[in-house]
Amino acid sequence: MHVIHLQPAPVRQTMVSQLWRLTRDGGLIAVANYSTHEAGYATWDPYPEPNTRVDPKGKVVHFFDEAEIKSLFPSFDVVRIGTTSLARRYGGVEMKRSEVIALLRSPA
Repeated sequence: MHVIHLQPAPVRQTMVSQLWRLTRDGGLIAVANYSTHEAGYATWDPYPEPNTRVDPKGKVVHFFDEAEIKSLFPSFDVVRIGTTSLARRYGGVEMKRSEVIALLRSPA
């Protein structure tokens, strides 16, 4: 799931509740979301919600750390979690990203 960072806190929690409801016992969920190490976290305008910023186009974006991902998915077992840095080229410009990536399992 790579859209949760674009949602306000109440919607994020609703999404997680739906994932819990839809995931079979022992089922896996993979999440990848912007990390607090992402460049935009330090450079974009702050938003009233903690760890949330407004990008240059006016879009509200939430940034996670590993602890917040774990707390957002308390009913899931963490199989693996980590923060990664990625470099991509868009239109000839190198963009650096940092994301928290987690593999979570619904308890059997």
